[in-house]
Amino acid sequence: MSEKDIVLSRYHVEGEGNSVAGWASVLIIILGFLVGTVGLFLVQDIVVYIGIGLVVLGAILWPILHAVGLGPKAH
Repeated sequence: MSEKDIVLSRYHVEGEGNSVAGWASVLIIILGFLVGTVGLFLVQDIVVYIGIGLVVLGAILWPILHAVGLGPKAH
């Protein structure tokens, strides 16, 4: 079978979500939302601000990790 015979779904994207940068950033952002939510329920402003800081850190971390070479690899 040659490579010309391979048909991929038009909805499938190779390598989607397979990068250290993406996984690390999303996990930190989710952790930030979790910490912020707990802070809201406990009425602890400092915990809410820590959660907000984690969300911002996760958003800033992705392009940094991508630039270092931990982003998605070319296929």
